[in-house]
Amino acid sequence: MARAALRRSRAAVVEAEPEGEAEHMTPLYAAALLKVAMELKRPDARGLDELLAHVLEGLRVDRDEFKAYLSRNFSLLRATARSRAY
Repeated sequence: MARAALRRSRAAVVEAEPEGEAEHMTPLYAAALLKVAMELKRPDARGLDELLAHVLEGLRVDRDEFKAYLSRNFSLLRATARSRAY
C-alpha cells in the first residue's frame, strides 16, 4: 500500500514538471542557487553578476543556460537582490 502511494506521488511530481524543463535543469542549479544565496548574506558580498560568474565557474555550470533557468523560475531572486542593492 505504501509503495503504491509512493508511485502515485512520484507520478504527480513528474506530471507537474513543465514540458522540456527537466532536460534543462541540472542538480547543480540548486547548488548554485544555494551558494549564491549564502554569499549574498555576507556583509562584504560581491555584486550579483560577479558572484554568479564566480559560482557558476566554480561549479562548471553554463552561465547562459543557468540565467535562462533563473529567468523562467526565479524572478523573485533577482527582485530580492536588486532591492538589497546586490
